[in-house]
Amino acid sequence: MTVMTWNVQNLLAVGHPDGPATEDEYRVKLEAVAGVIDRVAPDVVGLQEVGPPQVLADLNAMCAVDFDHRLTGSEDRRGIRLALMSPRRLSRRRNFQLFPPGVLPVQHRDTVFDPATISATSRGILSATVRAGGETVTVVTCHLKSKLITYDRQPGVVEGSEFVPTTKANDCVTPATPWPAAVPKR
Repeated sequence: MTVMTWNVQNLLAVGHPDGPATEDEYRVKLEAVAGVIDRVAPDVVGLQEVGPPQVLADLNAMCAVDFDHRLTGSEDRRGIRLALMSPRRLSRRRNFQLFPPGVLPVQHRDTVFDPATISATSRGILSATVRAGGETVTVVTCHLKSKLITYDRQPGVVEGSEFVPTTKANDCVTPATPWPAAVPKR
């Protein structure tokens, strides 16, 4: 079983404040994301920073594989969510924010702020089970803070909130080894 996870950075519809300005930009981003997913050909995809269920339906329509089982988590204050997509049945959906017992508080910002640790994530944790090879497997996706506030961006790097559209999905990745060809829709 192949599981893929990806922070697709504001995969949102036109009209959302952090989404694309035009339908063409939205389509180009969907095509780019779908192109990479098709090349990996996963059994389950965990996504971070997606919009409402219609965005997943639009992405699914662009993919070669029919990810007809799709789940989204709770939206955060910006309206972004977590998602799981699979051609296999997803069951036992859990959407939660508190870190499980035994997980120590996590530093989420510079220590000059009070308090600097949290025991829950504002972006949620989404899990579900899927059957593979006669086994039940639990898959989990979450969207944790990626850096401290004082993180120094490298000169010349695109701002973290920007997506640079491309017309070719292959421009999004540079794999060290060739990926398998996309599989036809099942």
